[in-house]
Amino acid sequence: MHDVVIIGGGPAGLSAALNGAAEGLDVLLLERRAALGGQAGTSARIENYLGWPNGVNGESLTRKATKQAQRLGAVIRANRNVIAVKHNEATGMWVTTATPSPRAYVSRAVILATGVDYRRLDAKVDPNRLALYGAPASAHDECEDRPVMVVGGGNSAGQASLNLSHIGARVALLVRHPLITSMSPYLIERIAADHHIDAQLGEVRLIKSSSIAATSTAPGSSTQTTNFRQTNRGCSWQATSDLVASSA
Repeated sequence: MHDVVIIGGGPAGLSAALNGAAEGLDVLLLERRAALGGQAGTSARIENYLGWPNGVNGESLTRKATKQAQRLGAVIRANRNVIAVKHNEATGMWVTTATPSPRAYVSRAVILATGVDYRRLDAKVDPNRLALYGAPASAHDECEDRPVMVVGGGNSAGQASLNLSHIGARVALLVRHPLITSMSPYLIERIAADHHIDAQLGEVRLIKSSSIAATSTAPGSSTQTTNFRQTNRGCSWQATSDLVASSA
C-alpha cells in the first residue's frame, strides 16, 4: 500500500512526487509513456520555470527532476497505462489499476497530473514521409543550415523555431491563428526580430514524399497552396522527413 499514487510523469507529477517523498510519504508515480516529462519534456527551451533564470530545455528539466524525486524515495514506473481509479467506501482507500499485466495499486490518496498532449495534424500523410511531433533539443543539430517547417503556434513551436534558427536552419513557422492568441509575447518579439524565421498563416493539407503542401489562411487573401519541397539540403530527422510538427 502507498500513501499516494500520482498519475502522470510531467513536471506537475514529478514535482508532486518529489515533495511527497521529501515529507516522508510512500509515493508511487505512474507514467503511460516510456519517457517521462510529458509535453514539456520535449520542449526545446522553457524560460518560465521557477529556479532556471536562463531557461532550461525539457530533457534536462525532466532528467534532473526524476533523479531528485528518486533520490528522496519516490518510486517511478514508466509504461504504466492507468485504466481505472476507484474509491473503496468501506476502507477509504483508492485502487488504481494499470496495464500492462493489469495490476492494482492501493493508496490513501491519488493525484491526477495527466497534463496535455500534442494535437495531431489533420492532413493526409504519405507513408514515405514522417511527421514528427515535438521538437526536442537533441534533434536540432541534424537540421543545421537546412530548411525546416515547424507547425504550431504555441510556446513549444516558438522556442523550437528560435533554437533551429540559432543553428542556421531556415524556418517556416506555419500557424492557424495570429501568434498573439497562443504564444507568449516575449517569444513573439524574438521571432519577429529573427530574419531566419518566416511566420505564415496556414494549415498543412498534404504531406508527401516530395513536398509539404500548406494552404494559406491569411485574412483577406485568396486561398493558395505553397509547396515546401524537399531538397538535398532539406532537414532529415528521419529518412526523408523535413517536417517538425510542434504544439498548436
